[in-house]
Order: sequence, then C-alpha cells, then structure tokens
Amino acid sequence: MVPQELGVGPVVTLWRPTGLTRRSRSASVRPGTAYERRQLRAIEALHLLRHKGLGG
Repeated sequence: MVPQELGVGPVVTLWRPTGLTRRSRSASVRPGTAYERRQLRAIEALHLLRHKGLGG
C-alpha cells in the first residue's frame, strides 16, 4: 500500500498480484490475515503460470 493525500483524506493505492490497482480510503483498509496473504501468493503463482502458457 502506498499512502497518498488527495484532499479528501488519506487514500491508499492497493495493487493485486495480477497487476490491477485500486484506490481506497485508508480507514476502510485493514491488513490481510495470514490466510489471505497465502491466498494472494497462490493467485499470483497461478496467474504467472497461465501467462507463461503452461497453465489451464
């Protein structure tokens, strides 16, 4: 997460392993749990595998 100020309060930019980004108020973002971090790493690995043309 990258904190930024936009004049409407603190805003963070979130990015996913797939490359998608989104901006959100920092008050509505919580740290991911260990389970959620493992899920994102698994999604990232699958995404990379499919982009190499090796996945289903």
